[in-house]
Amino acid sequence: MLARIANRSKDYLLFNRALEGRWLQQAKGRVTALLYHRVDLPANNAFLSRGGSPVIAPDAFRADMEFLLRHGARFFTFGALGAGEFPAPDEFGVAVCFDDCFADNYTNALDVLQKCGIRATFFQSTAMVDARELIWEHRLYWHARDDDRAAAFGAIAAKALPRDARIASLSPASLAEFLRETAPWDACRRVLDAADRELAAHGEMEEVAARIYPATAQLRAARSVGHEIGSHGHHHRKRTNISEAEFDRELAKSRAILEDVLGEPPVSFSYPFDSHVPSDADMCRRYFKTAATVAKRRIERDADPMWLPRFTWPGPARNAFRQRRWLLTGTI
Repeated sequence: MLARIANRSKDYLLFNRALEGRWLQQAKGRVTALLYHRVDLPANNAFLSRGGSPVIAPDAFRADMEFLLRHGARFFTFGALGAGEFPAPDEFGVAVCFDDCFADNYTNALDVLQKCGIRATFFQSTAMVDARELIWEHRLYWHARDDDRAAAFGAIAAKALPRDARIASLSPASLAEFLRETAPWDACRRVLDAADRELAAHGEMEEVAARIYPATAQLRAARSVGHEIGSHGHHHRKRTNISEAEFDRELAKSRAILEDVLGEPPVSFSYPFDSHVPSDADMCRRYFKTAATVAKRRIERDADPMWLPRFTWPGPARNAFRQRRWLLTGTI
């Protein structure tokens, strides 16, 4: 409690309007890369939010973009950074980007960006493009979309993985997270296959997929007005849960799909779940010119293009002080 009070006090004492210039000066000559995910009303497709997919309301996203414009931000895509563009010492450099990229990124978010005249990078998980079934991760969310279904899903997981004692100790709410981020991919797949057989209403899941995922035409439209479409892998699998060979296949397939969709190869990549090992840079370099992480620091002029850091959106701002803190420092 004392730590929260102290942190809240920093908002009012250090991030008031009178001190904006100080924080802005510290940001100049570097690039503050701001990472968002879904841009939608939180109540829409609530199973995604319940599963952990961050969502910022369109009005809040617009407020962030307008704040950056008022403070003279010069905007960059990751492809532009890889090509050598960089802010001058007296410029406030910002790179706005999205990971995953649902349809709402190409509707709600794109509408805000176009009205503000801001170029952004859309890091697309390519298995979602034109998909008519939920990808593995979102099937986890769907099977655990409310308490009753989560309990049934937990029972199925315990039967599918009888030798894994961790399953019984997990609450229904945390099971999807465990299967998504900790369990080996083969174990996650066994649980999903069993859940699909016992729980799935396939027609309903297909309808949801058609509603939430982007179409080829939406990617092309975003690219045609100056935005960058990068890769966020194909299936959005956590790197540390798959082999090096599988990671290579993920990169190659995603790059090939985006090249087919856009008529040009993508040049930028972001690691799903910010999961990576040191040797991944060499593999990524075979397919892309830049790779993005979530290292919570600004991009310097001499940064390794295969390890470009970003700040991820921390959740709804409690007040204007907290919003200012996020946009000028990347942290809360």
